[in-house]
Amino acid sequence: MNVTNDVRFPDSRLPSQHYEHARLRAVENGVPMVRACNTGVTAAVDSLGREVARLDPSDGKGKVVAAALKAELTPYTYKTLFSKWGNGGILTLSALCLANFLFFGRLFKW
Repeated sequence: MNVTNDVRFPDSRLPSQHYEHARLRAVENGVPMVRACNTGVTAAVDSLGREVARLDPSDGKGKVVAAALKAELTPYTYKTLFSKWGNGGILTLSALCLANFLFFGRLFKW
């Protein structure tokens, strides 16, 4: 569940970018997401990132829409590398790359 308020960005693309970021995080963790937003994008996304239902904040002509979203969402989840290791995997890989660069950089005098 993602409850948010994007009223700080009235005439910009930031509410849709905020939604896309939340959608990416759902896929990254392998969980479905239901997002409720009073001034941004309200949507339901499955664990693979596919939109099940979406309600945009305006009608395309700039008029704000007041509506409710009804969606059926399958509670399918799966384990991802990020959900297993968290930030530890990328931090370890970064440290190994840095150590490799420092070792071989001095060896070949780059």
